[in-house]
Amino acid sequence: MGWVIFTWPHFQSAFTWGSLLALFVLAVLANGCYCAAYVVDVLVQYSAFRDSWRRRRWALWLVGMLFAAAIAFYWVADEIYPGVA
Repeated sequence: MGWVIFTWPHFQSAFTWGSLLALFVLAVLANGCYCAAYVVDVLVQYSAFRDSWRRRRWALWLVGMLFAAAIAFYWVADEIYPGVA
């Protein structure tokens, strides 16, 4: 988000109705993936691994955040940035 905000004049031409629709669809898919983590979290908390899971689940959160950031940076750098005039 910061990349787009700090270079807004450059990205302004990339935001059309079609790109906003694609952005909305991607946001809905990202929210679905985020909510799927709760299913796994609840299942693991009711298993025998509950104690070790509660101590180490921050690592899963960190890996997920880094993975999401890498995908977002790739999408902006490869899909949006080259097509901007």
